[in-house]
Amino acid sequence: MKLVNKDNAMSKEEVDAVKTVNVDGVPVDERVADAFEQLLAAGKEAGVNLKLVAGYRTYDRQKASYDGGVSNAAPGTTEHNLGFSADIMSTTEQSYDTAKFEATPEYKWLSENAANYGFILRYPSGKEGVTGFDYEPWHYRYVGVEQAQKIKASGLTLEEYLAQPNPTGIPGEAASSTAEASSGTQG
Repeated sequence: MKLVNKDNAMSKEEVDAVKTVNVDGVPVDERVADAFEQLLAAGKEAGVNLKLVAGYRTYDRQKASYDGGVSNAAPGTTEHNLGFSADIMSTTEQSYDTAKFEATPEYKWLSENAANYGFILRYPSGKEGVTGFDYEPWHYRYVGVEQAQKIKASGLTLEEYLAQPNPTGIPGEAASSTAEASSGTQG
């Protein structure tokens, strides 16, 4: 499982090597596209209207956003460069206003159900000092169903979870911020 943050940056070559497909009109890593589609379909079946609004970003696009003051994440340090994350919002409330989004049924549904589809809330409230990013109730990261359920149940951030001895349970895998194993779909 790869950790991407300000202390664990991806190289330009790694970012640019990500192969993407569009889900809901938004690029994501092709290896996790089905999981995003299943999450959106399950939400729709439950009566909530989820929309991917931001997914994978190229290194150069992130650099332009960072250099222009639009993003506080340098290129290679945001999970949007990995392609396993997306900003997921309501089709009726596509606002980066925390209070507005938290008032939607989509927020409630994601909070309760995302782990069942392999997703974790990547930047939880009160954990800004650990993740290095502000709370983002719309930013979800795919880690696989088993790992997502463990992370959700533990209340840990991905950083805290990966700091545990052998967090993924894969024999021989040491706790490492750049470990690349999980459900067999990450790389």
